[in-house]
Amino acid sequence: MALAPYEPGTAFKPPYYRPIRPSKAVAPDADIWDVVHAFGIDEPFRAMAMKYLARAGCKEGESERDAITKAMEFLQRRLLFLEAEANR
Repeated sequence: MALAPYEPGTAFKPPYYRPIRPSKAVAPDADIWDVVHAFGIDEPFRAMAMKYLARAGCKEGESERDAITKAMEFLQRRLLFLEAEANR
């Protein structure tokens, strides 16, 4: 089964990934993954941290603190990888 090609603005994520203040720079149908792509962030730990920061306080059943803590965990993992690479 072939997947349909991805098109920017494709709605496949919950509304808490959508901008609450669209502007000329951020389209109203954009989601956090469009922003990650626009900034060229292809490193998964940084991308996941952005995801959690974008939805912090917006997802039902998850406090803002919980989301920020998850983002920090991804950033800490990235730092560990960078340190390990530097020590090779």
